[in-house]
Amino acid sequence: MFTNQTGPKPVKDVFGAYLASEAEYTPQNQYPIIPSSFVYQDFPKKILPLDKALISKDDLSETFICTYENDDGFKRVRKNPTKFIEFFKKTAGIIGFDISIHSDMPLWKQCSFIGENLELTYFYGKQGIPIIPNIRYGIDETIPDFFKAIPLHSTLAIGTHGFIKFKFQKAEWFVSIEKIINELKPQRLVVYGSLNGKLFSKFYDMTQIKTFKAWFSLHMEEKKYGN
Repeated sequence: MFTNQTGPKPVKDVFGAYLASEAEYTPQNQYPIIPSSFVYQDFPKKILPLDKALISKDDLSETFICTYENDDGFKRVRKNPTKFIEFFKKTAGIIGFDISIHSDMPLWKQCSFIGENLELTYFYGKQGIPIIPNIRYGIDETIPDFFKAIPLHSTLAIGTHGFIKFKFQKAEWFVSIEKIINELKPQRLVVYGSLNGKLFSKFYDMTQIKTFKAWFSLHMEEKKYGN
């Protein structure tokens, strides 16, 4: 149940308003603001996609869970977030959620998915699970209000796997990362994928950066070399 803020009568919370009911909100779209106290202030030791973590029999206490994967892989969490609290508490923490946002989506849909990513991230942080905010926005118009939801001088994450194969993609990522570093001033930046090449070299002088090979790349290497 969720208390109706304009009247005394409780109403059934069908759409998960409880997830960020205690949050402070950004001024424009009322995205839940991620408090810096929720954020893990160090680099993860390991990162594993959620769909692989859910079937893993390994100890995940030193592993951060990410959703840099097909959206189908974590729709079960979106459907029933409370069901997975105990699972996430057995891990090192969560990289903020990464529901896909595409520039050709209507603006309202982009804003909706930005809000859902932040809402789920806030919810699990509120449960005492360490989180690292994931930077995922849509077209340029979505950036200012989204950035107001992210703590300054913190640990942030981005997922580049599969997105910097071509020159134009590298140029887009250069502009994006420069904006992230200049405006959010992260103490450290977690990169799931790669950030190689002269184009990106200046960023390593601007903040601490640690890259993690994507699970798919590691899996292919294991198959290739028989490990």
